[in-house]
Order: sequence, then structure tokens, then C-alpha cells
Amino acid sequence: IISGFIAYAVERWTKPICLIALALTVLSLLTFPKFSRNIIETDLSRLRSKESMEKGAGYYDRYVREIFQHYLTPIVILAHSRDEAVKISVLLKAKKEKEGKDSPIASVQVFDDFVPKQQEKKIHILRDLKRTLTPQIVSSLEEEEKSWVTDFLGDRVLKPITDKDIPPLVVSKFVEKDGSLGKMVYVEPPLSGANAVAWNGRALIDFVDGLRQVSDSVAPGLAVAGQIPISADLVKSISNDGPRATVFAFVAVILLVIVQFRHGTTIARTLFALLLGVVWLFGIILGFDLKINFLNFIALPITFGSG
Repeated sequence: IISGFIAYAVERWTKPICLIALALTVLSLLTFPKFSRNIIETDLSRLRSKESMEKGAGYYDRYVREIFQHYLTPIVILAHSRDEAVKISVLLKAKKEKEGKDSPIASVQVFDDFVPKQQEKKIHILRDLKRTLTPQIVSSLEEEEKSWVTDFLGDRVLKPITDKDIPPLVVSKFVEKDGSLGKMVYVEPPLSGANAVAWNGRALIDFVDGLRQVSDSVAPGLAVAGQIPISADLVKSISNDGPRATVFAFVAVILLVIVQFRHGTTIARTLFALLLGVVWLFGIILGFDLKINFLNFIALPITFGSG
């Protein structure tokens, strides 16, 4: 019934339909100068479910972050050894220091941050202090001062702190499945502020690329894992490979039409109708400032095939 009505309408109102189609085509073509890479959605907050952000997982995720002031899923750089992890952390901390308050790096952590540095030298100084504080001097001190001497110069303090002395809660954060310890570097961006990158696709790409440059300078090809790198790679992939995939799909449809129909007039009419639909589709996207993201991009090649 629907197909019959469309056929009747086309025969009955051919001229008005052609004029409307021409007007839509001209209006669509006028929007094409607006085409640029900005058509790709880079505000990742617009991809979250509204219900999730108001009372679901997104809301509670943000609530917990505000309580602990930390990302629950930080970026992890997987080094080959503990020494590599320390080198990467030193470079990242220097990068953070150089960038100052505008740095997208909020914190960098490795296991060795929890093991005191230059312990032997410090213990030697403490022993000198303990020898200087004779029993007569200690006995003349106030009770509070005596407790300080006990706390800071006791036998327990004068022993080096090893990996085994670090609390299990901290150790478990840096232990891998094979039992190796200290090969992971944790990096967190700011939770909020002008340099927060969590929802800014362009800033995410720059941030993750910067981390990879630093890690590659120590050991090329190290994995940079986490939710943020995956999001950055998705945005980057759509920006770089999306246009290629669209062109490939369009060319594939053209070749399919040629092979399938093998008749010049039929091929021309079919491709003209397809091209018209594509022009209108992009006219709607550009005219209404719609954005393409990694969730809806698949609609473009599917539209070509359906058309």
C-alpha cells in the first residue's frame, strides 16, 4: 500500500516533488563549507546516559571521586621493569613541574614512592643524634619531648625499611598476576578545573599522546592502559579513519551497483538517487550542527548500503 501510494504521488505531483528535491539539494550544498573535523563529537560527556549521570552509575562514580579526590580507574603505564617504572615516573613528574598549574597531570605514583630514599644516610644521621642525646640530656627533657626521642630515635626507626615493611594495601596496588612488584606507573589527570581532560576528546588525545611520548623515550612500545586512553584512541580513530571508511563504503556501493545492474541508465539513476540521499543527509548534519561520534558513526556506511 505504501509503495503504491508513493508511486501514485510521484506520477501525480512529479513537478512539485522535483522542485522540492532541487530546493533541498541546494540548501544542503550550501551547508558543505561548514564541513571540517569539528563535525566529530569531542565532548564525551554528551555520550553518557542522562539517567546515568543524574541517578545511575555516572552519578555515583562522580560522587565517589569527589569523596576520595582520586580517579577510581587511573591510567597505568606498564613498564618492563621496576627501574623503567621509576625512570618514567621521574620524567612525568618533571613534565608536571614544568607545565605548572596548567598541567593535565595531577599525580604520578610508583611503588618506590613508598620506600624512603637514601635510608642509610638518614639512619647514620639519626644515630649521630642518638649518641649526642645522652641519658642526662634526655632525663632533663619534658615528657612530650622524651616521647619524641623514643618515637624518632628508637631501635625500630633505625632499621632500613624494605618492600616487606610496606602495608599490604599499598603493595597489592602494585603487584601483578605473575607476582612482580613495582613495574606499574599510575597517572591521574585533574578531577575538575580548566585542565581537566576527562570529557574533552581533543585534550584527551594530547594528554595520552604526551604520556606515550614519555614512556616511549624510556622503552618504546610500552602499553598505556585505562579508560582514558581507550576513549582517546576511539576519538582519534574516528577522526582519522572515519572519513576513509566513509569513502570506502561509498565506493564499494558504487561498484556493487555497477556489477549488479550492468546497465548504464539504471546505474546512473540508482547512483543519482543514492547521491541525492547522501547530500541531504550531510545537509541535515551540517545544517543542524549535529555531531558524529564513535557510537553513531556506523550510520553513515549503513545508510549508503541501505540507500
